[in-house]
Amino acid sequence: MKKLYAVILSICLILPLAPRTVHAAKLPVCETSEIVWQDDDFSIVMTLTMYDSDFAERATTTKTASKRYDIVDKNSIVRATYMLSGTFTYTGTSSTCTFADCTASTDGTWSFLYKEAHKQGNQAVGSFNAEHNNSIQTISKTLTITCSATGQIS
Repeated sequence: MKKLYAVILSICLILPLAPRTVHAAKLPVCETSEIVWQDDDFSIVMTLTMYDSDFAERATTTKTASKRYDIVDKNSIVRATYMLSGTFTYTGTSSTCTFADCTASTDGTWSFLYKEAHKQGNQAVGSFNAEHNNSIQTISKTLTITCSATGQIS
């Protein structure tokens, strides 16, 4: 019984000394927005967000970025959002998209009929088709996030 207590006490004393892995959330480094389409009732605001690079133990570096398309009504209320995200590695002489994904959300006034994302060389490519529920208004868009060989995101 004394051996069991000794083992438990040893574990309790050693565990706090063990290193812990801490996963920090990626914080935006740079964000730019612009109106990319507009009519009398709606506009689309595109926001490009770049995140901090991950630490790499090899000669490549990683960057993550997203492009968000917000469908905004004339009262400046966001009615629907499509977001493309991509992760890239670059070496100074080449770059590759290693991950592409998309999400879509709506307040119910719009419906997403189609949404997708895929990797294509050094680009994350996404597209969507959204339809306004009370009118004949539809918006179809294909968008890309590109990473250059030196890590420039566009």
